[in-house]
Amino acid sequence: MEMEINNSGDVCIMNLKGDVLIDDIDMLRTRMIEALESSDRIVLNVENVTVMDFFSLQFLCSAHRTSAGLNKHFELTGKKSDALRDIVKQSGFKREIGCIYDKFKKCFWVNED
Repeated sequence: MEMEINNSGDVCIMNLKGDVLIDDIDMLRTRMIEALESSDRIVLNVENVTVMDFFSLQFLCSAHRTSAGLNKHFELTGKKSDALRDIVKQSGFKREIGCIYDKFKKCFWVNED
């Protein structure tokens, strides 16, 4: 996984590229904590992500829940690859509505095709 971060203070944009797998979660977690400490809005661009595994999906849900608990916005942006949409569906993450922690109505997995 490659990651480029643009942090303006109010908004932190994290651009991911390549495969995002369990081995990448520690680095992703560290960068997410830094973003949550310095910004009110975190945008994770997944347009260039080719593959995500189940553990990465779990991490994103955890980060989303944590950000909501801190009254911060965390959202995904960019067109999701077919492989990413497939793992969301295969792993059971696809949802009709967000979870109880989705107070900003930004669940990543709602209306995934």
